Amino acid sequence: MNPAVISAVAAIVAATFSGTTLYISGRREQRKWARDATVQALVDLVDASYRSAGQKGFDARSKGSSDLDAIERTAKDAREQQSASLTRLRLIAPEEIVVAVQALLDADTAVNNAVLGPNVLPTTERWKELRDSQWDRRAALQQAGRKYFGISALSDEAMWAAGRSVHKRGLTGSSDTGVSP
Repeated sequence: MNPAVISAVAAIVAATFSGTTLYISGRREQRKWARDATVQALVDLVDASYRSAGQKGFDARSKGSSDLDAIERTAKDAREQQSASLTRLRLIAPEEIVVAVQALLDADTAVNNAVLGPNVLPTTERWKELRDSQWDRRAALQQAGRKYFGISALSDEAMWAAGRSVHKRGLTGSSDTGVSP
């Protein structure tokens, strides 16, 4: 066999392997970027959810506290962060995540409107329903994220242990923890 032909075939094979490697590396980098961007958007969104008006706002409004303006500004900033995160997620995340995000935003909005709106404060029973819905939707989003990333779901006990105890303390009228789960 002619050495020139062998060299040409070897060069073509090498170029093919090189091109394939570059393609695979590029796809791997793109997947890594999308995964990292999704994680960051979810973290930002859940973090912002914890900054909604929540129990701290409910307590401030029921006591006529001057802290309500600061709580309202924080809740507004949090909502803007959530909107930006939702936009990113609509571009890169699967539908299941986007649906869970929208459900959480709806629950956060209901909590904020109940506390910060011009309406009469909700009854204790209705407030508990709003907060339970917010908490459940936050947990559902976190579980959907874990599923998307191939991480095993947390048990109810593990998911709700710390947050639910803070949430329930706030609903029972004990001192506010400063956290708005």
